Amino acid sequence: MNNQKSYFRNTFITGLVLILPLAISLWIGLIIFNKIDKILSPIITKIIGYRIPGLGFILTFLIVLLIGIIGTRFIGKKIFATFDKLMLKIPLISTFYGTTKQLIDAFELSKKLPFKQVVLLEYPKKGIYVIAFIMQAQTGEIQEITPQNLVAVFIPSTPNPTTGWLTFIPEEDIIPTTMTVENALKLVISGGIVAP
Repeated sequence: MNNQKSYFRNTFITGLVLILPLAISLWIGLIIFNKIDKILSPIITKIIGYRIPGLGFILTFLIVLLIGIIGTRFIGKKIFATFDKLMLKIPLISTFYGTTKQLIDAFELSKKLPFKQVVLLEYPKKGIYVIAFIMQAQTGEIQEITPQNLVAVFIPSTPNPTTGWLTFIPEEDIIPTTMTVENALKLVISGGIVAP
């Protein structure tokens, strides 16, 4: 009897563990869908006289797409650059706007920056590690005047990974990781809150 109870409990827990991530994901997805749908839904309901579920979501998606199309054009870039400057001058709003913009810009940068690999370095002393990015193997004058095989490594600062410093590290002191550049940038920008 105890074996049957144990089997039933273990089977139920296994089912729960398997279904919970899917259920939570669907629940969060539904909340986001409803929140976005409610942005334009009242306006549409006033215009056509009745509510069509999902129409507000579709229109919001189309507006975001249209803004994206305008933002990629020369005039659109100028307009949004002016808007950015204006938002960054407004007290309090500038804090949230600036931080959000930095996060989004960093993810865009991960596609543009010449980072080849994410590595760990013992810095500033033994037993303390920092995330760094391999830029390239150093083959110029710096390599010629030093006895070790050096690698050009960029150590980013938090929360803005576009600032930091370039170092030339002996190859044997570099600890390779399997982390993607995007995941490493998330970790750096979030100050360790978002772990890959």
